[in-house]
Amino acid sequence: MIFKHKKKIIFILIVILIIFFPTYTPKIRDEHYRVIKGSIAELSKLELGGINQSIMIRGNNIDNPIIFISSWWSRLFFYKLC
Repeated sequence: MIFKHKKKIIFILIVILIIFFPTYTPKIRDEHYRVIKGSIAELSKLELGGINQSIMIRGNNIDNPIIFISSWWSRLFFYKLC
């Protein structure tokens, strides 16, 4: 009976995983699979230009600055889509 509905069960499990774990970014590791000390790998939610956004920040050195570039044309393009 379980094998008869195998595809449906797998589909439901995948949907449940997506709902409870929608995004993930793994830690940064070296060639020996050790986490690099001082690295950063995170997902953050913030508001940019009045729009809620999710951003992924990854880098080998947490002391390096984040460079974020936003332009007026990308904002206009987004508003035209909505």
